[in-house]
Amino acid sequence: MVARILGRLLHVVGVLPTDKVIEVQRTDLVGEFVSHTGPKTRRRIAEAEGGILSVDEAYQLIPSQKEEEKDYGIEALEEIMSVMDSGKFSHMWWLK
Repeated sequence: MVARILGRLLHVVGVLPTDKVIEVQRTDLVGEFVSHTGPKTRRRIAEAEGGILSVDEAYQLIPSQKEEEKDYGIEALEEIMSVMDSGKFSHMWWLK
């Protein structure tokens, strides 16, 4: 709700080119196999271009130390940070 209101507000004042808000969760970003998470995360980032990418419960992307299985959540975080650092999406906002 807050992300949608913020998206409309930032669009109205001219900060964002669109009021689009893409809401995602861990399952929308993290794949089950090697090399599956990167493309999945990049697709969702591309959907949010010009608007807001809202990652619900983003802390769940960090693997718990109790899990023995391979966790790809950190790969999703690295992908998001890579795009943000590149400056490619100058109007992308990340909300928790």
